[in-house]
Amino acid sequence: MFFHRKELMYDVKVQGADPRFGEMLLEQFGGATGELSAALTYWTQSFHVEDPAIRDMLHDIALEEFSHLEMVGRMIEQHTEAAVASFAYPHGYSSAWIRRVVAEAGYTSACAVKNAMSHTGDDRFAIARLMLEATHTRDHFLGMLSGEGVPVAGSRDRWKTRGWRIARRGLAAGHRLRARTGR
Repeated sequence: MFFHRKELMYDVKVQGADPRFGEMLLEQFGGATGELSAALTYWTQSFHVEDPAIRDMLHDIALEEFSHLEMVGRMIEQHTEAAVASFAYPHGYSSAWIRRVVAEAGYTSACAVKNAMSHTGDDRFAIARLMLEATHTRDHFLGMLSGEGVPVAGSRDRWKTRGWRIARRGLAAGHRLRARTGR
Protein backbone atom coordinates (compact mmCIF):
# COMPACT_ATOMS: atom_id res chain seq x y z
CA MET A 1 0.00 0.00 0.00
CA PHE A 2 1.22 3.49 -0.79
CA PHE A 3 0.53 6.84 0.76
CA HIS A 4 0.80 9.96 -1.38
CA ARG A 5 1.16 13.35 0.22
CA LYS A 6 0.37 16.00 -2.36
CA GLU A 7 3.40 18.12 -1.63
CA LEU A 8 7.05 17.90 -2.59
CA MET A 9 9.50 16.27 -0.19
CA TYR A 10 11.79 19.24 -0.77
CA ASP A 11 10.60 22.61 -1.98
CA VAL A 12 12.20 23.50 -5.30
CA LYS A 13 13.16 27.13 -5.75
CA VAL A 14 15.23 28.07 -8.78
CA GLN A 15 17.18 31.32 -8.54
CA GLY A 16 17.06 32.83 -12.03
CA ALA A 17 15.34 31.02 -14.87
CA ASP A 18 17.52 29.41 -17.53
CA PRO A 19 15.29 28.07 -20.34
CA ARG A 20 18.19 26.26 -22.01
CA PHE A 21 19.02 24.40 -18.79
CA GLY A 22 15.30 23.66 -18.37
CA GLU A 23 15.32 21.97 -21.76
CA MET A 24 18.37 19.91 -20.78
CA LEU A 25 16.54 18.79 -17.64
CA LEU A 26 13.96 17.10 -19.88
CA GLU A 27 16.53 14.34 -20.45
CA GLN A 28 16.86 13.87 -16.69
CA PHE A 29 13.09 13.73 -16.43
CA GLY A 30 12.19 11.24 -19.14
CA GLY A 31 15.33 10.29 -21.05
CA ALA A 32 16.85 6.83 -21.33
CA THR A 33 18.68 7.19 -18.01
CA GLY A 34 16.26 9.65 -16.42
CA GLU A 35 14.04 9.46 -13.37
CA LEU A 36 11.03 8.00 -15.20
CA SER A 37 13.10 5.22 -16.72
CA ALA A 38 14.65 4.40 -13.33
CA ALA A 39 11.28 4.39 -11.55
CA LEU A 40 9.69 2.10 -14.13
CA THR A 41 12.72 -0.21 -14.12
CA TYR A 42 12.59 -0.75 -10.35
CA TRP A 43 8.80 -1.04 -10.45
CA THR A 44 8.74 -3.71 -13.17
CA GLN A 45 11.63 -5.60 -11.56
CA SER A 46 9.49 -5.94 -8.43
CA PHE A 47 6.90 -7.97 -10.35
CA HIS A 48 9.40 -10.79 -10.84
CA VAL A 49 10.72 -11.08 -7.29
CA GLU A 50 9.41 -13.78 -4.97
CA ASP A 51 10.95 -12.48 -1.74
CA PRO A 52 8.49 -9.99 -0.15
CA ALA A 53 11.27 -7.97 1.51
CA ILE A 54 13.13 -7.47 -1.77
CA ARG A 55 9.88 -6.68 -3.60
CA ASP A 56 9.08 -4.08 -0.92
CA MET A 57 12.56 -2.57 -1.23
CA LEU A 58 12.16 -2.27 -5.04
CA HIS A 59 8.78 -0.56 -4.52
CA ASP A 60 10.42 1.89 -2.10
CA ILE A 61 13.19 2.70 -4.57
CA ALA A 62 10.67 3.14 -7.42
CA LEU A 63 8.59 5.53 -5.34
CA GLU A 64 11.70 7.52 -4.46
CA GLU A 65 12.45 7.83 -8.19
CA PHE A 66 8.86 8.97 -8.81
CA SER A 67 9.35 11.70 -6.17
CA HIS A 68 12.45 12.81 -8.10
CA LEU A 69 10.21 13.17 -11.16
CA GLU A 70 8.08 15.69 -9.28
CA MET A 71 11.12 17.74 -8.26
CA VAL A 72 12.76 17.68 -11.70
CA GLY A 73 9.42 18.60 -13.28
CA ARG A 74 9.10 21.57 -10.94
CA MET A 75 12.65 22.66 -11.85
CA ILE A 76 11.79 22.43 -15.56
CA GLU A 77 8.72 24.61 -15.02
CA GLN A 78 10.73 27.20 -13.08
CA HIS A 79 13.63 27.30 -15.55
CA THR A 80 11.36 27.61 -18.57
CA GLU A 81 8.97 29.91 -16.68
CA ALA A 82 6.07 27.92 -18.06
CA ALA A 83 3.85 25.32 -16.48
CA VAL A 84 3.85 21.96 -18.23
CA ALA A 85 0.43 21.94 -19.86
CA SER A 86 0.68 18.73 -21.90
CA PHE A 87 1.09 15.20 -20.58
CA ALA A 88 2.87 12.31 -22.32
CA TYR A 89 1.52 8.91 -21.36
CA PRO A 90 4.33 6.50 -20.42
CA HIS A 91 4.83 4.34 -23.50
CA GLY A 92 1.80 6.12 -24.99
CA TYR A 93 -0.75 3.91 -23.22
CA SER A 94 -3.94 5.38 -21.86
CA SER A 95 -7.56 4.56 -21.27
CA ALA A 96 -10.69 6.68 -20.96
CA TRP A 97 -10.22 6.68 -17.17
CA ILE A 98 -6.55 7.76 -17.40
CA ARG A 99 -7.41 10.50 -19.93
CA ARG A 100 -10.10 11.79 -17.55
CA VAL A 101 -7.65 11.83 -14.61
CA VAL A 102 -5.06 13.69 -16.70
CA ALA A 103 -7.68 16.31 -17.64
CA GLU A 104 -8.80 16.65 -14.01
CA ALA A 105 -5.14 17.19 -12.99
CA GLY A 106 -5.19 20.36 -15.06
CA TYR A 107 -3.40 19.33 -18.24
CA THR A 108 -4.78 20.81 -21.46
CA SER A 109 -3.64 17.99 -23.75
CA ALA A 110 -1.81 14.66 -23.75
CA CYS A 111 0.16 12.58 -26.23
CA ALA A 112 -0.30 8.94 -27.08
CA VAL A 113 2.01 7.01 -29.41
CA LYS A 114 0.52 6.44 -32.81
CA ASN A 115 3.76 7.01 -34.72
CA ALA A 116 1.89 9.34 -37.05
CA MET A 117 1.00 12.98 -37.47
CA SER A 118 -2.04 14.25 -35.63
CA HIS A 119 -5.11 15.50 -37.44
CA THR A 120 -7.62 18.17 -36.51
CA GLY A 121 -10.10 15.58 -35.25
CA ASP A 122 -7.72 14.06 -32.67
CA ASP A 123 -8.94 13.88 -29.09
CA ARG A 124 -6.77 16.51 -27.35
CA PHE A 125 -6.01 13.92 -24.64
CA ALA A 126 -4.86 11.33 -27.21
CA ILE A 127 -2.80 13.39 -29.66
CA ALA A 128 -0.60 11.35 -32.00
CA ARG A 129 3.14 11.61 -31.63
CA LEU A 130 6.06 10.32 -33.65
CA MET A 131 8.74 8.02 -32.29
CA LEU A 132 12.24 9.28 -32.96
CA GLU A 133 14.68 6.37 -32.98
CA ALA A 134 18.45 6.16 -32.75
CA THR A 135 18.62 5.06 -36.40
CA HIS A 136 16.93 8.25 -37.63
CA THR A 137 19.26 10.73 -39.27
CA ARG A 138 18.99 14.50 -39.10
CA ASP A 139 17.49 14.54 -42.61
CA HIS A 140 14.96 11.90 -41.63
CA PHE A 141 14.02 13.95 -38.58
CA LEU A 142 13.59 17.12 -40.66
CA GLY A 143 11.48 15.14 -43.13
CA MET A 144 9.29 13.91 -40.27
CA LEU A 145 8.78 17.50 -39.10
CA SER A 146 7.64 18.52 -42.57
CA GLY A 147 5.35 15.47 -42.81
CA GLU A 148 7.29 13.70 -45.59
CA GLY A 149 6.54 9.98 -45.61
CA VAL A 150 4.70 10.16 -42.29
CA PRO A 151 1.17 8.77 -42.05
CA VAL A 152 -1.66 10.77 -40.56
CA ALA A 153 -3.21 9.12 -37.52
CA GLY A 154 -6.61 7.61 -38.00
CA SER A 155 -9.53 8.64 -35.87
CA ARG A 156 -9.64 5.18 -34.26
CA ASP A 157 -6.93 3.03 -32.67
CA ARG A 158 -5.19 0.59 -35.01
CA TRP A 159 -5.83 -3.13 -34.57
CA LYS A 160 -2.27 -3.58 -33.32
CA THR A 161 -2.90 -0.96 -30.60
CA ARG A 162 -6.18 -2.59 -29.59
CA GLY A 163 -4.55 -6.03 -29.44
CA TRP A 164 -1.66 -4.78 -27.32
CA ARG A 165 -4.13 -3.05 -24.96
CA ILE A 166 -5.96 -6.36 -24.46
CA ALA A 167 -2.66 -8.15 -23.84
CA ARG A 168 -1.56 -5.55 -21.23
CA ARG A 169 -4.88 -5.79 -19.42
CA GLY A 170 -4.62 -9.58 -19.41
CA LEU A 171 -1.11 -9.41 -17.95
CA ALA A 172 -2.25 -6.96 -15.27
CA ALA A 173 -5.18 -9.23 -14.37
CA GLY A 174 -2.75 -12.15 -14.08
CA HIS A 175 -0.48 -10.13 -11.75
CA ARG A 176 -3.46 -9.19 -9.55
CA LEU A 177 -4.65 -12.80 -9.42
CA ARG A 178 -1.17 -14.06 -8.46
CA ALA A 179 -0.93 -11.38 -5.76
CA ARG A 180 -4.27 -12.47 -4.28
CA THR A 181 -3.51 -16.18 -4.41
CA GLY A 182 0.16 -15.87 -3.41
CA ARG A 183 1.37 -17.90 -6.40
